[in-house]
Amino acid sequence: MVQLPAMNTPQFSRCRTRLPRHPQPAPPIYQPEVAAEAIVWAVQHRRREVNVGVSTDKAIWANKVAPGALDWYLGRTGTTLSKRTKKLASADRTICLSRFQETSEPMAPLTVRQATTPCRLWGTTHRGWISVAASLLTSTVIELLKTRKI
Repeated sequence: MVQLPAMNTPQFSRCRTRLPRHPQPAPPIYQPEVAAEAIVWAVQHRRREVNVGVSTDKAIWANKVAPGALDWYLGRTGTTLSKRTKKLASADRTICLSRFQETSEPMAPLTVRQATTPCRLWGTTHRGWISVAASLLTSTVIELLKTRKI
């Protein structure tokens, strides 16, 4: 299971909206290549779940701790988060998904800052090395504390 954050895909350009501004996912918004990299990595390795991005971790943990509170919060602020673009929504945009297959545009025209490589994905894909480094660092600190007799 690859848990993905907000992606810069044209889904918000294809949906019907009553919002005054062009909708977008809540930031941070990642490029589609990040999702592809995570999915390829998950297929090639024996990991049951891969979380991409800190926002994904936050959402998963909040849902574990207090799922009702997260639903309430997103119900109150979700519309505000998705209205952050300055571009007005056009009434004549195409809603049909068949046009998407013809043009195959991979990204939406979002104007917000887009994240390209999340540190969380790097940490997930290299956690073995991080564990080794943390173990070495911990043992070194313990040995230094022993020699100082603190």
